Amino acid sequence: MEKSKIRCSGPPELKVIDMVTGEEINNDEVATKNYQNLSLNDYHLGKYIGNRTPEYYLISASDVICVRELMLEDRFKWFIEKNDFFKAWEIGAYAVSARDRLDAGLKDIGQLIDRKEWGSAASHISTIFSNTDLSSAEEDGFYEYAIQKWQEMISALIEYKKVDEIAPLIPHNPKLDAPIYDSVLEYYLDTGDFSMFAHYIHLWHVN
Repeated sequence: MEKSKIRCSGPPELKVIDMVTGEEINNDEVATKNYQNLSLNDYHLGKYIGNRTPEYYLISASDVICVRELMLEDRFKWFIEKNDFFKAWEIGAYAVSARDRLDAGLKDIGQLIDRKEWGSAASHISTIFSNTDLSSAEEDGFYEYAIQKWQEMISALIEYKKVDEIAPLIPHNPKLDAPIYDSVLEYYLDTGDFSMFAHYIHLWHVN
């Protein structure tokens, strides 16, 4: 008796797994022809060693799809297209200029603010800017650009009254413009939280 084939309920998926940690790095569907009529055994994965990177071929009865390994800059662009801006920012350290990497981080922070995920937004502001190479000489004016954007992101949370979330993460090195610190102190004065006012005026050595 011929064994019945198990049909795939959806298109095939290609997964990239970290060989060391076993963590799934990427998972993407592959659009193949007539996948509804194919079983798992109808797919075969071949490999060809090219001049630059290996090429893989996903072969079925009705299709042949070439799968190429992405270079780091390609992966950065792919994450941007998927609106996964934090992943793009992470990989951008090895793939793009400091400004392009920071711009990906700014889009990530903007997403979190739009979603009103205040704690994550504050955390990402701190992570992204504290890991930005402000001394980068790739472009003139990058230091000023990065500091300006840092202040804009902090100010956005202060305007939304999310001072408790962002205040512990405001740097005093590098020193930001005085209105950033003043607005936090004014907030705690206005709300009558004098212990926090005293804490930050001592921490920041505000005169």
